[in-house]
Amino acid sequence: MNKQRSISLLLVVLIPLLLIGCTPSRSSPSNPTTVEQFRKGTDGVVVTYAEGTPPSIIDVRAYSRGIPVTIKLENKGAADVKSGWVRLLRFHDFIGYTDTDTPFELKGKSDAFPEGDWTETSFKVDVLPDRLPMPETKATFYVQACYDYETKAEAVICIDPHPDEKTILEKPCQKQSPVSLSGGQGAPVAVSKVDYELIDTIEENQRGEELMDVLLRVYVSNVGKGLVSKKRSSCSLEPWDSTIEGDVSMVIDGRLQKLSCNAFGGEVGFKPSMVLSETTAENYFTCIAKVPRNKGIFKTPVLIDLQYNYLTQQMAKEVLIRA
Repeated sequence: MNKQRSISLLLVVLIPLLLIGCTPSRSSPSNPTTVEQFRKGTDGVVVTYAEGTPPSIIDVRAYSRGIPVTIKLENKGAADVKSGWVRLLRFHDFIGYTDTDTPFELKGKSDAFPEGDWTETSFKVDVLPDRLPMPETKATFYVQACYDYETKAEAVICIDPHPDEKTILEKPCQKQSPVSLSGGQGAPVAVSKVDYELIDTIEENQRGEELMDVLLRVYVSNVGKGLVSKKRSSCSLEPWDSTIEGDVSMVIDGRLQKLSCNAFGGEVGFKPSMVLSETTAENYFTCIAKVPRNKGIFKTPVLIDLQYNYLTQQMAKEVLIRA
């Protein structure tokens, strides 16, 4: 009896403890984070010098084995970098090093990397004392990175074949144009707004349904501090053409359909390109979607996916070199 009573008492103590252990911790997120929550802001890859490198004062005799220069790369945006490089630029003939591009890859913000992925890369440079113009000489280091990136945005529009028609029933949505997308999408190139209008046509689809055109204008701008170029297999300083490519899709009849678009006299196609102008008001894709008129009033998302290479501005750091 004593043995059975001891076992019963032990179970009474253990069962509540096991139940507590199975209860989710308050410190863990109760809801998984969605990708859209990370698509905010205007940063991509941020380049900085690691603390203390290069040293602010360089005594040549103390660095006979080379001067360390460590660069920190942080992906503060929402896209993955699959092909990037960072380079320490040559500006002084009394500093010797090889202009080698160091490759890197960085994951974008996600549940696994809520603050963004990061890495560090190091260079070693040598001061050539016989080339120093003075016993104490100021020098400036410059570093720059280039990487592939993308911007994804979504705008929900209201399709109303008869927007001016009065009805006693409340409409499921009201046409509001433009649809503003302020704050960026977690990338240095942003979709700022989507403007649209409905145009009557005399076309019919294969099912004999009357169609109307939805004319869309997708406005894009470079909101970072660097330069944009057409996406290539590898980043290159030349040529730098300010070109982006994009895909614009829309849900029609329950299916995601890629739209035919163009930009400023460019060829019409399903993957249009645009040369970004200094005049922001001119930076837009024009796209056309054909929607059956008999579908009534409904909301539908417009999905935008922009691809490009991005070149960061040159980051400078001044040091004092003593022979």
